[in-house]
Amino acid sequence: MRISPKEYGLPARTVLERLGNDTIAIVVNRKSRIIMADGRKILDKARKITHIQPSARVVLKTTAP
Repeated sequence: MRISPKEYGLPARTVLERLGNDTIAIVVNRKSRIIMADGRKILDKARKITHIQPSARVVLKTTAP
């Protein structure tokens, strides 16, 4: 189920899915690999989510190799 990123103060282009009661997935659809700069941005987004909802478990869901 999709979640609005605005609830967590994230950019509108961020795709979030609720996978369970306390599990939120950051969805990254791309054909190329995830590089370190992407990883830093993903970690910043995860920190914002856990700052708003401390009990949340944040996971990454991607199609990248």
